Amino acid sequence: MRVSGAIRGRPMSGAARRLPGPALLGSSGTAPVLTRVLAPGKRDARLDALRGLLLVLMTITHVPSALSHLGNGPFGVVSSAEGFVLLAACLCGSVYGRSLERDGYARMRSKVWGRAGRVYAAHLLMLVPVAVLARYYAPVSPGLANHFGPLIADPLAGFLLMPVLLHAPPLFDVLPLYVLCLLCTPWWLRAGQAHGWPRLLALAALLWGLAQCAQALRVAGVLPWWYAQPTALHPGHFDWLAWGGLWIAGLTLGVAACSGHIQPGRADRHWPALLPLALGVAVCGFLLRHGLWPAAWFHPDLYLTMDKWTLGPLRLLNLAALGYLLWRWNPHPPAWLLAPWARLGRHSLVIFSLHLPLVAFAPLWFEGMPALEREPAASLYALGCVLLLWLVAGRLDGHQRRRSGPIGALVPASG
Repeated sequence: MRVSGAIRGRPMSGAARRLPGPALLGSSGTAPVLTRVLAPGKRDARLDALRGLLLVLMTITHVPSALSHLGNGPFGVVSSAEGFVLLAACLCGSVYGRSLERDGYARMRSKVWGRAGRVYAAHLLMLVPVAVLARYYAPVSPGLANHFGPLIADPLAGFLLMPVLLHAPPLFDVLPLYVLCLLCTPWWLRAGQAHGWPRLLALAALLWGLAQCAQALRVAGVLPWWYAQPTALHPGHFDWLAWGGLWIAGLTLGVAACSGHIQPGRADRHWPALLPLALGVAVCGFLLRHGLWPAAWFHPDLYLTMDKWTLGPLRLLNLAALGYLLWRWNPHPPAWLLAPWARLGRHSLVIFSLHLPLVAFAPLWFEGMPALEREPAASLYALGCVLLLWLVAGRLDGHQRRRSGPIGALVPASG
């Protein structure tokens, strides 16, 4: 792995000089060594383990069973999707930010778009066969008919719009969002390099704000026509503006982390009140999520500020509080505990793609069962899906080790 100019003692590029965060530069004007966060050639297993945990929570949540409540936002009014997208953006900012500095814009763009192409291919290879089978089995499964309703109502338009990412059934709309964000990542990184990272964060805030305005119009009844009725033209539930803003914020955090401008576990001397504030927000989010908040202190309209698809203000605040607390805590679990979870995270694209058909066709297995049998069967099915994903991840991990030796460099290939 090549090292940057700062490590070799030469001044870093303009991108590094304008990295976000407090000024941590020395008298020579060079940025902190990148190895303060991740040593060269090493991969932080904690990040992979966190992604693996989020994948397990997603799978348990998406299979309709008695376990769904345990996996759906166990820590507050946030779901695994927010953490997964934010973490993916941070990793992209770290990896491709270094690539931008080391290899230049053209080479970095080629890497990012190559990654976007692989995610796009995985999306279509998983969605198209599932959609064909769902349309075939829909007459005997009300669950499938409901899940793929617009596609079944207008199959020609649905299949034509899938390749351009304008038709995505529920659960299959995360990867199109990921593809779009990856395609825009080179421009966003170059914009941060050229115009400063605070301006890029201002763009993220603008995109998120536009999404909130659109949500207010939808609540008021001024709906875009594709929200008024189910049609094949539907790119998914995730609002691309709001989640694009979250992605930009994650990119900025990733660039700042790999440069050493922010370091896990370090207290912020300039904002000492952040820790108690984050703790208070996290506790309130946990109480709200699990119905422990006194009903007399809660107005039903507050649910509008927790909207998942547009990242409502309270949901975003809860996510920021949990992320800050995890960063301040900076835990170091033992290797034996990290290993099984990290195995899932290292192959997150394959594991996420594989869990989609398992979840989509779950109703076929226990839909017609009596209620007393359906709940245990659904819970066992959810646990079986998690076990299968672990087995697949272990097989992929073994194959990768045999092919290229122990996993080393922090690469985006399995992000």
